[in-house]
Amino acid sequence: MVFLYFRLGLDIADSHVNVEEDVILETLFTELVEYLGKIDPHYAEIVTLGRQDYSKKQIIAELGLKPSCGYQEINAAKELTKKFLESSQTACPSMLIIRAGSIM
Repeated sequence: MVFLYFRLGLDIADSHVNVEEDVILETLFTELVEYLGKIDPHYAEIVTLGRQDYSKKQIIAELGLKPSCGYQEINAAKELTKKFLESSQTACPSMLIIRAGSIM
């Protein structure tokens, strides 16, 4: 499963996702990474690695974090991603962003 789609159940290989939706999702992902990077660069790395299908364990190792700290960082990135998506959906309700599912 593709991560931005932030493991929300949207797979860009899905034939139901058209090119316009793909562009919107790519733009949204770029904006998310910029937003998270301003808060904490680790958060931006977490979603980027997650999008590349890294497991939580692999993300923690890649960032050189201890497991307890790593899981806290992942959970914080997850919560901030949810808030970002909610605000993006409110700001532009015509965007088809969230179908269903969970982040990571």
